[in-house]
Amino acid sequence: MKKNVFYLFIFWSICISAQRISNFITFQVNQVVSLNFTLLKGSSCNGFSVLYSSDSINFNIIYEDPTICGNSIDDEPKSWIHSNPLINQINYYKIQLNPGETSPVNRIFVNQINKTNMIIFPNPISNTNDLINIKIIDTKSLQFIGFIYDQFGKCIQSIGPQSTLNNTILKINELSNGLYLIKLNDGYNLYSTKFIIQK
Repeated sequence: MKKNVFYLFIFWSICISAQRISNFITFQVNQVVSLNFTLLKGSSCNGFSVLYSSDSINFNIIYEDPTICGNSIDDEPKSWIHSNPLINQINYYKIQLNPGETSPVNRIFVNQINKTNMIIFPNPISNTNDLINIKIIDTKSLQFIGFIYDQFGKCIQSIGPQSTLNNTILKINELSNGLYLIKLNDGYNLYSTKFIIQK
């Protein structure tokens, strides 16, 4: 009997400690913080909460998603954007499934972003768009060239000579969800900014 209770306790401990929150990352885009994580397949949960702290000790809920999350067949990606993090300091985040499970803490230093002469819109890019608009302001040149890089620094798309006179429209339908960096050169200056695809 004691042996059965012991095995039951071990099984229960493993189930309770099994981590379903995976690939939790935070990154800065302009002056917002994007939070992304994957809920591994398994039993459903009663929504999730995003907890935030400016000191890594005192966490408060800044977002609650009360909808049923997770399923037994597929992993489920989740994301949320914190639009007003503290600038020029470290911000701390964690995800909590309801009930119970909490992710490890992610921290990110959010930099002050100086005004750029390049505008990309929409940003983030939702599931209704496969195009981005690019506009360079106050350039001396009539055209630019450039590249798009993924979050690991790999060049994934080149941008051929494009006019600086109007908005340039680029197709991005082959890019998957994630953070991207775009770098453009007009022959005088180098312009760079980040954008998110969140479909």
